[in-house]
Amino acid sequence: MRTIFVSGHLGNDPEVKTTSSGRQFTTFRLANHEYNDPENVTYWYSITVWDSGLQKWCQSLKKGSNVYVVGTPTDRTYTSTKTGHDEIGRDIRAIDVQYYGGLRRDDDAQDAQTAPMQTVPSQEPVQEAAPKKAAPKKAAPTPEPVPESTADDDLPF
Repeated sequence: MRTIFVSGHLGNDPEVKTTSSGRQFTTFRLANHEYNDPENVTYWYSITVWDSGLQKWCQSLKKGSNVYVVGTPTDRTYTSTKTGHDEIGRDIRAIDVQYYGGLRRDDDAQDAQTAPMQTVPSQEPVQEAAPKKAAPKKAAPTPEPVPESTADDDLPF
C-alpha cells in the first residue's frame, strides 16, 4: 500500500455525502503550494474521509484551515472543461487528518471544543505563576585529606 503525506489549506468547507447504500463520507479539497523561482505552483487534492470518528473531527474544519493529511493516493485521468486537455486528478483516501496551524476562527465556539490538536489563542489574560522558591543548597562533601608519604618505598608498585 502506498502512503502519501500532504499539508496545505482547505479549498472549501468539508461536505458530508451519502452513498446509495446509506454509508456516509466526508470530502474536501486541499491546496498544496510549491514555491519555486520563477513561478509558484499549486497542487489540488480531493480528500475523502470514510472513518466515522475522523469525519466528525473533520466537520470542525473550515475553508482555509491548515491541515496535514496522511492517506492512500490514487490518480485518475479526466478531460479538463477549461482547456479540453487530459489532466490527472489526485485523490487521497485519508487515514489521518491533523491541524498544524490552528483554525480560522468564527464566532462558533463549538469548533474550539470539538477539534483536538489545534492551536487556538486564549482570550483570557494569562496569569503568571509565582516564582518557585529555590530549595536550600546542600553543601558539597568535603574531600578527605590525602596522607602525605614520607618514604618512597611505601609505593605498591
